[in-house]
Amino acid sequence: MDTINISRSMLEWAAVHAGTRLEELAERVAGQRSLERFLNGDLTPRQAEKLAHEANIPFGFLFLDEPPEIETSIPDLRQAPYPTPLTDDFRDTYDDIQNKIQWYQDYKTEHGIPPCDFVNSFDINQTSTSIVASAIKTALGVTNADRSICKTYSEYFSYLSEKAESIGILVFKNGVVRLNNRRQLSVSEFRGFAIADKLVPAVFINGQDAESAWIFTLIHELAHIWIGASGVSDTSVNSEHSINSNIEKFCNQTAADFLTPRQEFIQEWDTRGGEPINELARFFKVSRLVIARRALDFNLITKKTYQEIAAISMQKKKSSGGNFFAMLPVKNSKKLTSAIVSSAMTGRTMLREAGSLLNIKPDSVVALSKRLDQK
Repeated sequence: MDTINISRSMLEWAAVHAGTRLEELAERVAGQRSLERFLNGDLTPRQAEKLAHEANIPFGFLFLDEPPEIETSIPDLRQAPYPTPLTDDFRDTYDDIQNKIQWYQDYKTEHGIPPCDFVNSFDINQTSTSIVASAIKTALGVTNADRSICKTYSEYFSYLSEKAESIGILVFKNGVVRLNNRRQLSVSEFRGFAIADKLVPAVFINGQDAESAWIFTLIHELAHIWIGASGVSDTSVNSEHSINSNIEKFCNQTAADFLTPRQEFIQEWDTRGGEPINELARFFKVSRLVIARRALDFNLITKKTYQEIAAISMQKKKSSGGNFFAMLPVKNSKKLTSAIVSSAMTGRTMLREAGSLLNIKPDSVVALSKRLDQK
């Protein structure tokens, strides 16, 4: 029987694309009897075709010795000195969001919904971060006092997200590729990205990050929308070494001005006395690292103290997965989910297409519609 030889690295790359371990992919494609031959790279033409289908990759890629370097259309604005290359997990996530945005662009055009005039409304060379932060607050309709009505970081994130969606920004928060729990997103790779499209602006938050980090990343990405700079970010507070430092430093500072206004920050710091890092993190509902960086900028702590806090800042608190149907709108944007389900239930969008957009089965779209109607 004729066989096709496929390199081990290509087999492993295909398994990543399929969202499974190589051994499991081998069994699905070749069966138990041909498992060893598959792992050695000896596949029949039919098995190779099935492999390409399972991994959702072009058949011709299988004949490469090494996985191809695929460029991503979104600018890479990460600030780490030697960032890890953007992986298939990121690219598949980005492509999924782009598909959703394209559907919503058609939806908005069909319904005569106008573009968002706040997108690209500021030039970073002709304005200040405090002005942009104030503009975002005004557009969202939030005040500094609003954070006190939210008991937890998660509640505050949801509150700000809903405010953003109310003015036309799609907010996605997910910790895995689509709904594949085997493909968890890496915080060290990216924390979020923004797509500054005037008709359908969107931000994505890496749900694998700590809850306190979600909030800062959200505002950071909203700043990208206001200055019209699409890009993927790691929202590092140390940006001096990055070629993208002007944009990222601006968005970081805008987020800091939004979440921890200078006057209020210094007043709360002085009122509590000492170095109230933990207290202010809870008060402003941001991470300890954000508080420490703000305190360093205002000469309230030493650089050594800041570095000690920064050294442990990568530790994250694992959040629970939550109810499947309750989390779906969060992963897929509540605003977008509502539009897709409504369109499917009125017959404008086929259930199969709606399910594909939301990464669920067609019958689950109906079940989701019933849950949304109950709210």
